[in-house]
Amino acid sequence: KPKNTKISVALTRPVDATNIIKYDFPLLLKAEVTNPEQTAGVTFYFKDTGGKAQQIAKSQIIDKTAEALMTNILAPGFYKFYAEAHGWYGQVATSAEISITVNNLPLAATTTPPAVQ
Repeated sequence: KPKNTKISVALTRPVDATNIIKYDFPLLLKAEVTNPEQTAGVTFYFKDTGGKAQQIAKSQIIDKTAEALMTNILAPGFYKFYAEAHGWYGQVATSAEISITVNNLPLAATTTPPAVQ
């Protein structure tokens, strides 16, 4: 077992307090890890408005970065996203949560303009 097995992870994309609409999906997720040679992979999660965590995707690490796409479009509401890094020796590191708001479409995007006569 190596001397340094400490790992950590930070969710870097999307950024905290991001506002999005359904057309922003698929949503790119990125996480940076420290000590990547000790990190087996990263799992991305979101929590719904009720606080229930749901897995989005698992990712391998390339050059200290893990990436995934969230293809499911979330309903309008407030969500928290985070990442977990899993080490080769059973270590688990969890990133800070970031907040995402999925908004309804702007009114102009949801109405049909009147026909010109």
